[in-house]
Amino acid sequence: MKKKCIRFLPLLLACLLLCGCFLEPAEGLYAVPKQSEEYYDLQNAIELALPDGAVYAPPVSGDNQQVVQMVDLDGDGEDEAVVYCKTTGELPLGIYVFDRQNDAFTLAASVQGAGSAFHHVSYVAFDDQPGYELVVGRQISDQVPQLMNVYSLRGGTLTELMSTEYAEFVTADLDADSRQEIVVLHSGGDSQNGIAELYCWAGGQLKREREVSMSVAVSSVKRILTGYMCRNVAAVFVASEYSDGSLITDIFVFRDGVFTNLSRSEDANTDVQTLRDYYIYGGDIDKDGLIELPMLCPMPSLDYDASSQDQYLVSWYNLQLDGSRDEKLLTFHCHTGGWYLQIPTLWQEHLVLTRSAVAGSTLGYRFLWEAGGSTEELLTIAALSASDLSALGDGWQVLTQKGETVYVCRLARRAVALGITADAIRTQFHFIQNDWKTGDVTTS
Repeated sequence: MKKKCIRFLPLLLACLLLCGCFLEPAEGLYAVPKQSEEYYDLQNAIELALPDGAVYAPPVSGDNQQVVQMVDLDGDGEDEAVVYCKTTGELPLGIYVFDRQNDAFTLAASVQGAGSAFHHVSYVAFDDQPGYELVVGRQISDQVPQLMNVYSLRGGTLTELMSTEYAEFVTADLDADSRQEIVVLHSGGDSQNGIAELYCWAGGQLKREREVSMSVAVSSVKRILTGYMCRNVAAVFVASEYSDGSLITDIFVFRDGVFTNLSRSEDANTDVQTLRDYYIYGGDIDKDGLIELPMLCPMPSLDYDASSQDQYLVSWYNLQLDGSRDEKLLTFHCHTGGWYLQIPTLWQEHLVLTRSAVAGSTLGYRFLWEAGGSTEELLTIAALSASDLSALGDGWQVLTQKGETVYVCRLARRAVALGITADAIRTQFHFIQNDWKTGDVTTS
C-alpha cells in the first residue's frame, strides 16, 4: 500500500493543478486542500485500469511532459485524460485515455507499444473533424531509430493512422489550410545526407508526399524551428552543424502541393550562407512574426591591432520564395559576454572593433569610427562586477545589470557629434538567451 501511495503522488500534484485546487487559509493557518470529486473519480479509474507494476512514464522531451494530460481527442467539447505508463514485457509502453461521461471517468481506450520511453508527444488537428490526433514518439533503443505513431480516438478506439521511424519530427501548418502537417527527418540510408519527408491529410488519411534531401547528415541537426519565412509562407527551419563547426539552415516549405528544401532548390538562387565558427540560429529577432536568418559581414581591421582581426557583424534577413533577401537588422554579437548590440545600417561601413583594458584586467569592446582615412573612438562597452565599478574612470554610464554583472558604456566625442546617447545604446543593447527547450543559444 505504501508503494502505491508514492506511485500516485505525481498524479496528485498534477491533478491539483488541473482541477485548480489551492490551500484555503483558516484562522491564520493553511488548511489541507480538499480535492474535488472529479479528482478522486479519475484517480480511482486510473488505479483500476493500470496493470500491476505499472509506473508513470511521461514524455521526456517537448512541451507535453505532464503525468496526466487533458485534451479533447474525440471532439465532443470535453477533455479526455491521457496517461502514459510503462510496464514490462515486449510492449511495455502504454497509453490510457479516460473519458468523463455521466460525471464519472472511465477507461475509453488504450494502446500498448514497444520502446524504452516516450520521447515526444503532440496533439494535432490533421483533418477537418473536431478534436485532436495524438502524435507519439517512442525511444526504442540506442541502436534502433525512434518510432512515431499517430492515433485518432474515434468510436471509443485509438486507431493508428500512420507509423514510421524517425530521428526528429515536427508538426506545422505549411500550406495554410488550418490543418497540421508532419515533417519527419531520418537517415538517408546509403546517402550521407539526411532525408525530410512530409505527411499531410488527403483522401481521409495521412499521405506521404515526396521526400527531399537535407544539406548534411541528420545526426548533425542542432535546432528545429517553425514559423513564417516571409509573409503568408510557413516553413520549417532545420539548423545543422558541419564538421568544421559552421552552421547551415535547411528551409522546408510546402507550396502548390510541392514539398521543397529551399536551401537546396535548383529552381531558384536560394542557397543559405553558412556561418563559420558562429553558433547563431535563425529567429524572430525583430519580433515581427517572421523568422530572420543570419549572415556574417566581415568588419574592417587595423594592421597594428590584432584584436580587430576576424570580427563580424551579423546581417539578419527574411528569405523570399524567389531567392531574394529582405534585409532587416544588423547586429554585433558578443558570445563570450552573452550580449549583442543592434547596429544602425549607416554605421556599418565605418565600424572597426578592437579589445582593450578598461579597468585592471577587464577588457572592453571598443567600437571605432573610420572615415576619410582616419580612425577615432566611437564608444566602448564592458561588463564587470558591481564591486569593480569604482575602478572605472569618468564618462562611464550603466546600461543594465544582470545578476552580479554590470554592463557599462562610454561615449567618445565622435558619438556625441553623431547624436548618439546612452539611452539609444540601452535600447540597442540586448542579452543572448538560451533556448529553454534545447539549451541552444538564441537571440531576443
